[in-house]
Amino acid sequence: MSTAFDVKTTPMVRDYGDSALLLECADTTEVLAWTSMLQRTELPGVLDVESGYSNGQLPQPSYE
Repeated sequence: MSTAFDVKTTPMVRDYGDSALLLECADTTEVLAWTSMLQRTELPGVLDVESGYSNGQLPQPSYE
């Protein structure tokens, strides 16, 4: 695979509602690599690929 970033690890994949998946990556480099690769790959049914950030430093984090 020829990319600007090399995908070196497999992220944790979680169900994120009825029409999304959440990939938890080890660091920003991995997020950029996966985002780049998924945006270029024409996967059936995938309409959009977004990246985000969560530092996880809250005592009891939630998505509310």
